[in-house]
Amino acid sequence: MESDEKAIRKYALKFLSYRARSAAEVRRRLKEKEYPQELIEGTITWLLGLGYLNDMNFASDLAAARISNRLWGKRKIAFDLSSRGVPQDVVTTALDAIPAADELDAARRAASKWLSNKGHNTSPMEKEARRGALRHLESRGFDAGISFKVIKELEGDYEI
Repeated sequence: MESDEKAIRKYALKFLSYRARSAAEVRRRLKEKEYPQELIEGTITWLLGLGYLNDMNFASDLAAARISNRLWGKRKIAFDLSSRGVPQDVVTTALDAIPAADELDAARRAASKWLSNKGHNTSPMEKEARRGALRHLESRGFDAGISFKVIKELEGDYEI
């Protein structure tokens, strides 16, 4: 039994060495490797005790990275965290910690990048370009209020 415990801990540490993970991701991976459930739970508890697993830190770090590097909105980040097994209350707390200005800045950058890649000037923006930019922002997880605000900033008042 001792060698099984040592083996699962070694595997879990190796799995965590590549990047941070949620407790659910580690649990899922250990189940895939067909370790006994009691050893899995013991290993998760051990990792939590050492501070190697912390869903709140994981969620906060991932949310900050997604908004600044991938230019995602809160909805898409929430979906990503949920798909990684992060509990909903932790997801909500992590998203609430994101300043509104950061999300707005990410939306501005995403819209500008999209418009530039599509060869659109921001002023005057054609109706189809506005719609495309709004769809793009929506697909990146920004809510309609932020999306409309960004488009208005880029062009000024308009009608969709």
